[in-house]
Amino acid sequence: MAGSRVQGAVEAADVRGRIAAAARDLFADRGYDNTTVDAIAERAGIARRTFFRYFRSKDDVILPDHDRISRAVIAHLGSAGHLAPVEAVCAAARIVFSEYVVNRQVSVQRYLVSRSVPALRDRESANVSRYCRLFGRYLRERYGPAPDAALRAEVGASAVIAAHNQVLREWLQGRGEGDPMPALDAALAWVCATFDHGSAQHDGNVAVAAPGNGMVHGPAVPCDAVIGGSPIGAGAGRRAGVVDPVPVGDGEVRAGQTIADGEQGRRPGEQADVVVAVFRSDQSIEDVLRHISGSLRP
Repeated sequence: MAGSRVQGAVEAADVRGRIAAAARDLFADRGYDNTTVDAIAERAGIARRTFFRYFRSKDDVILPDHDRISRAVIAHLGSAGHLAPVEAVCAAARIVFSEYVVNRQVSVQRYLVSRSVPALRDRESANVSRYCRLFGRYLRERYGPAPDAALRAEVGASAVIAAHNQVLREWLQGRGEGDPMPALDAALAWVCATFDHGSAQHDGNVAVAAPGNGMVHGPAVPCDAVIGGSPIGAGAGRRAGVVDPVPVGDGEVRAGQTIADGEQGRRPGEQADVVVAVFRSDQSIEDVLRHISGSLRP
């Protein structure tokens, strides 16, 4: 019985793959608007009714299988209680991103087609909203009865989606060249550090990695305090514990002293709990990752 189910699943995946491949070929040859479901079915060697057993429309052929991906995301979030709230959502976003990386050629082709077809762009926007709602609902449950739970959940979910989409868009615009995962990990790490710190009960020290300056240590502070040396939010002032990047003679930006009355930083031999990286906006992601990696515990 189990063997027959496995065989059936393999056969279904094969048919689905043939339909998708036929559709992509026809979209490339004839254009999306000039390709019909009948033509796709004929190219795939199946009956028209078989097509609709696997896809609701030709739109669904070119788009990722978000129903399946959503199930995987929900399963992950259901077992992610040991992670900080936004960290769990970042891991879920990585699941979504991986679906694009598995077959980069298909992802790039899909991206090129969707750019020229408004209906596909609308569908993708709807899928973005789906994940944003899913992530936001999860975060609201994790934040519980806190008075700002709804706001934090909405902003946190949107930040994860924005980081995911920015890295994905740049990778697809580059025709899927290179490995995008380090850039994604760096973007999601920034989101986690920014939004999870306030709820993670950290009370240790912060290690600040800065190019050319090693690490500077100080008391742990909310990670939304500094981004690229500037406080988030109009009119936000300098606060005790916020790292103040200062320009040095060679034009390099590096971490300065912690702005804390009388604080002398970390005690000898005491390890930091959080790493906050401060870099110039024009630095390469490779340089950023190299400095961050060097500041992490072995």
